[in-house]
Amino acid sequence: RLFAVARASLFCGTILCVVFGYVASRKEKIVVSKNIAERDWREHRNFSKELYPRFLKQQSFPRGEVKRVGRFLLCRSLYIIDYMNFYIITLFPEMFDSYLKESILGRAIKNKIIKVKFINPRKFVSGKYKKKWPDGNISAQVDERPYSGGPGMVMMADPIIKAVESVTKKKKGKFLIINFNPRAEKFTTVTAKKISKKYDNIVLICGRYEGVDARVDKILRTRKYSIGDYVLTGGEIPAMVLIDSISRQIKGVLGNFDSREEERISTDEVYTRPEVLEHNGKKYRVPKVLLSGNHLEINRWKKR
Repeated sequence: RLFAVARASLFCGTILCVVFGYVASRKEKIVVSKNIAERDWREHRNFSKELYPRFLKQQSFPRGEVKRVGRFLLCRSLYIIDYMNFYIITLFPEMFDSYLKESILGRAIKNKIIKVKFINPRKFVSGKYKKKWPDGNISAQVDERPYSGGPGMVMMADPIIKAVESVTKKKKGKFLIINFNPRAEKFTTVTAKKISKKYDNIVLICGRYEGVDARVDKILRTRKYSIGDYVLTGGEIPAMVLIDSISRQIKGVLGNFDSREEERISTDEVYTRPEVLEHNGKKYRVPKVLLSGNHLEINRWKKR
């Protein structure tokens, strides 16, 4: 009787895994953490020897292989990772190159866990603000003088609205449109967690000069955030901060999801080897409690 129940459970589990995998694959490809796969490979030798090398190479499964993935799902829980799409409205996309191509974010983009696309509002300039010069060059003006006077220029609403709508009207999913303002709500890790769970498409408007025409916020119903009580030259750096902070909350971005500082007892005072560091004739030692192996005392030390 137990054997019959086990066989029935096995059959039902396989069907559910295949259906779940197929539904997930209809939206995007299935992406799996390499570290998780390697651990599962060590624990479950029955995982297809043919599929595993291909899995490590491309880390994704097209729809045709969903059934085979379903069998592996039954053997060990497979972590399905949703894509997070970031759309950056900026005049200077090159500013993001070095930051997004390296380290954790670079790996996440390469593994297609997150996607970052840049949209330049200059491409949506029309009318008298788009001019063709005798030498063949085309200039697209995106800023104008502020009403009531004052120094500097203000980014016009129309190019930014068209740039945002070029994404929101073509793509499906839940969108969050963010504009930056030093007087707005402070962006925190709690905010990043909520956004990562609720949205799969995030549009970040990077203002310049004296700011963005306020009608952008009214028409697009943006949510405004601040990363601190200071003023920056543009919104590109705040956009990088949000991409980094939100991406960390997505499974598969970090090598170990539990390594997020906010999920464990952490302190700003950390040590590594050697145990004794000599500098200018003076010895600097690691606190004894960290060498004790007493985790209760170590946690108390970190909380102090």
